[in-house]
Amino acid sequence: MGLLSAKRGIAVLAAGVATAALSTAATGVASGATYTDLTGEGSLLQSIAQSSIWGSGYSTLSGGRTLTYTANDNALTAIGANALGNVPTHLEVYATDDPPSATGIANIRSNAGGTTGVEVIPVAQAAIAVIANLPTGCTGTGPLNARPAQIARAYNSGGATAADVFGTAVSGTACTGLMTPVAYARPSGMTLNFKRYLALRGYSGAVDALAGTWPANVRASASSGGNLVSLVNTTKGSIGYVALAHAISGGLTTTSTTAGFIANVDGQAAQVRVGTRVRSNCNGAAYTSTPFTTANADWNGVFPDLANPSYSGYPICALTYVLGYSDPYTSLPTRATGGAFTAAEGLSVAAYYQYVTGSLSGAIDINAQNYAALPGTIQAIAATGAARIN
Repeated sequence: MGLLSAKRGIAVLAAGVATAALSTAATGVASGATYTDLTGEGSLLQSIAQSSIWGSGYSTLSGGRTLTYTANDNALTAIGANALGNVPTHLEVYATDDPPSATGIANIRSNAGGTTGVEVIPVAQAAIAVIANLPTGCTGTGPLNARPAQIARAYNSGGATAADVFGTAVSGTACTGLMTPVAYARPSGMTLNFKRYLALRGYSGAVDALAGTWPANVRASASSGGNLVSLVNTTKGSIGYVALAHAISGGLTTTSTTAGFIANVDGQAAQVRVGTRVRSNCNGAAYTSTPFTTANADWNGVFPDLANPSYSGYPICALTYVLGYSDPYTSLPTRATGGAFTAAEGLSVAAYYQYVTGSLSGAIDINAQNYAALPGTIQAIAATGAARIN
């Protein structure tokens, strides 16, 4: 089945049957509406989930409709979170790794006419993998463990060597050369999550999503997850960060260290194997300050709670989100790119988000596809929020 396992195919089919059974009254969509193609953009962490996993599930449940997704971290701008007067654009699926603040939510509501609610819906957990490429003349046998304080040091202005990062597990005179830290060229919610982890381990730079606030020694030039993997894979003596799904899609492993590879962090692997599949090692993650709802809720301060005694597994995990409206889509104002939201879009977004957050559908599909399903309590909150989309 390619990317889809038999189990996943059954789950998608079940989601399609369940979604088809939803009446238009249940979704709040006008009678007679049909599914439509969807366009989405935003989250880097969700890129492969949206394009290759959930997008396929949407095609199944909608009878062949498509999801076109672009990973550009532009969703908050596109939906009008960043400023008043920014009317939402042509998109239906807004995905983000950096959920809007209370001010951003107020802007979204105002830019959509002032009355609609905004649903900030967690959809998955993702491991942010640390990837590296040892200098020529420096060798080690994988899996190699990257020491957290030394990862932070590599991204500080002074830098760190391969011997600093990987200790005595690597050998060779070239191991004393400084590693080249690689980062994204544009603002990214994934960068924010990564910087926050580094700050807990000694990084002294600004903790934000901006590319330009890295120290001068950081090569902030990657245009996408695939591009960052390629840069590390072809640059000897480099280190970077990327969604686990992108690292695996780019051919990186934990065992082969002759070129780019996936490092363990603080003794924990970014991935665990489930049968023939791999998922993010985030199922033991705990999060701080989790809201009890997705309705107009500020999830902006929700990060992994590494101080929580119940936290287990990989330390650099992150929640990732989609955004939607809880008022009928037909009541929303004309978009900046022209044209009104339609009943078909409301039906389609509702069905898609319910599939993505379903414990027996989208959650199964990504849990063994290099991501991890949401913790149970958060998953229930997310499913409730998705049910309000109409």
